[in-house]
Amino acid sequence: MLTRDRWICQLCGKPISKYLRHPHPYSAHVHHTKGKAYGDDPEFLVAAHRKCNLDAGDPTAQPDPAPRPMTRW
Repeated sequence: MLTRDRWICQLCGKPISKYLRHPHPYSAHVHHTKGKAYGDDPEFLVAAHRKCNLDAGDPTAQPDPAPRPMTRW
């Protein structure tokens, strides 16, 4: 997908360096556009910077439920 996406981060639009390696924040990473539950089908994967991918998080994650009020007995 790096070649397909022309080494451009699909999250921020900036170039990805071929020379930076993990754990550099701007090294190449793979972002799952529909979450890992959909597998590693290239259709659901895009090139991203490590930092952009980690900041984006899981696209299928549900928000935490609202806290329930505490009842005192």
